[in-house]
Amino acid sequence: MEAILREPAGATRLLMMESLRRNDRVLDRLAAEALAAAGRDVARTLMIEALTSDATAFGKIGPVALPALTHLLEDDDSRVRGRAAWALGEMGPAAEIAIPMLVKSLRDEDGLIRCFAASALAKIGLAALPILTELLKDKDEHLRRTVAEVVGNIGPEAEMAVPALMELLSDKDHFVRQTAARALGNIGPGAKTAVPALTELLKHETRQKAETDVPFRTPLLGYTGIREDVALALGRIGQDAKSAVPTLTELLSDKEVSVRQAAALAIRNIGPVATVAAPALTKSLGDENGAVRALAAFALGRIGSDAAPAIPTLTELLNDKEGSVRQAAAWALGEIGFSVHEDQNTAEAIGEDPGRPWQASRNRKNATGVGFGVP
Repeated sequence: MEAILREPAGATRLLMMESLRRNDRVLDRLAAEALAAAGRDVARTLMIEALTSDATAFGKIGPVALPALTHLLEDDDSRVRGRAAWALGEMGPAAEIAIPMLVKSLRDEDGLIRCFAASALAKIGLAALPILTELLKDKDEHLRRTVAEVVGNIGPEAEMAVPALMELLSDKDHFVRQTAARALGNIGPGAKTAVPALTELLKHETRQKAETDVPFRTPLLGYTGIREDVALALGRIGQDAKSAVPTLTELLSDKEVSVRQAAALAIRNIGPVATVAAPALTKSLGDENGAVRALAAFALGRIGSDAAPAIPTLTELLNDKEGSVRQAAAWALGEIGFSVHEDQNTAEAIGEDPGRPWQASRNRKNATGVGFGVP
């Protein structure tokens, strides 16, 4: 430590750079202590060098470096502020003391810094929830939307924020409503109390023009609007969203393909309790869109034996022009309990040997690997 006091910049720089290059806890601790002892001005210079070199790796130096790192969130250089926010996010829950400053950064004039701060707060997680929940009531609509997204990214642990997110479902801003719905979906079953409000929102938002929606992107549906997001949120809540099934069933005949896809996927996720949707899902097996046909088949398979009236139509889909639809139909038949013996078409659909007796659900893994997730 004497060397650091005599030449703080050089010695501390060496320790920091070595800490960034090597996975050594002792070295990390020494680097952090040296940084704390070097003084504010020296620490700023060295931390900016480190952040410029590798902000992600810098995040592992540890809690001792937090005061100096947090201070950089107010730096005049926007690039420094952004890298500091990113590094704090890499520390995760250990960066709890930086929460107030990161919350302040949510109002930064630079959009990229706001994104980094939001990501950092989500990675810190539960400790940030109380202050984030209060911010959901902020008069700034852009901040409400940003905070709702942060809370949703925390996931199931954010259950305490459900009441505040439910309030946002009636927000005057369309974008805020959509983001709140997505957040509730990310919380999952813990957001079951929001089912009635989400269902009402879905009924209302069917009258909204699609071009007003926020262009969020999902792996399956691509860019989604508010109706898709509300439907998907209900699906993620699961079987506790049973009361929403009639409303979701109506969307299976919507003119928008992405809405029909979202409705079928939501019903699939709600599962066996969605028996009332079976007739409409059977009709959707004839949809012009292959993804809708496949998702409808998966949903019927989740319903199980109560979907037996769909067997003839599902059997026809074993000859569908799209392989994903054929596989989904084969899986659904097996889940419903329909056995096939030495059937060439069905065997080819799920990759079984047509020379041996089998049941369609035997090769479940193959039948579900069609790009829509495992049923």
